[in-house]
Amino acid sequence: PREKVDHLIANEDPTILGDNGISTSTNSLGTDQGVLDDLAHYSDITNILVLGVDSPDGIGRSDAMMILTVDRTTSKIKLTSLIRDSYVYIAGHGMDKLNHAYAFGGASLALRAVNTNFDMNITDFVRVNFSSLPHIIDKIGGLDIDLTAAEAKTVGVPSKGLNHLNGAQVLTYSRDRSTAGGDFMRTTRQREVMMLMIKKLMKLTPVEMIQTVDQLLPMVKTSLTSGDILG
Repeated sequence: PREKVDHLIANEDPTILGDNGISTSTNSLGTDQGVLDDLAHYSDITNILVLGVDSPDGIGRSDAMMILTVDRTTSKIKLTSLIRDSYVYIAGHGMDKLNHAYAFGGASLALRAVNTNFDMNITDFVRVNFSSLPHIIDKIGGLDIDLTAAEAKTVGVPSKGLNHLNGAQVLTYSRDRSTAGGDFMRTTRQREVMMLMIKKLMKLTPVEMIQTVDQLLPMVKTSLTSGDILG
């Protein structure tokens, strides 16, 4: 379902802004005017904030945060993870962990926090509940993922190497922090899952792609239209 982005006007604390070198001349989504001027040269690049929320009703912290970049100059799609425990400025709430922004003010405040702290100009988002991810993966037929021995044990498959995983197994894999690497490796797994999903979708015929988007859209919240996504 589509969800609009609210342009937030927050009570900023000039002392906190000054102490942390944060711009005081931002727009309602937290982007500095200088960044807007620079990004005018990059009209062929679109950035979308991807949020993973551990709550069926969509209320809570965004424990997975990525920037999905569509680069039309190179015809490539890129993913950048944002570490959820990053200590950042959140408008109206001072300094706090990045993933708290969504809990404080939903996707709009999460967008503002990312724009303010990382010099971005992102205006759109996609939010996925972790409870929906297995259904999305199953809709596209599962994913083939190369597992280490430790990952295979966590996921519950008999051997390491390339394994075909269903939706529930992919969710366990993408949320795993029990094996080596902690949160950094977890973000690597999440990017791998996202890219495998995108590559699988890109192999569909135009008709199949339209049908699949229609099936998947009810499972996510986004500021994008189905036409935006297909484009």
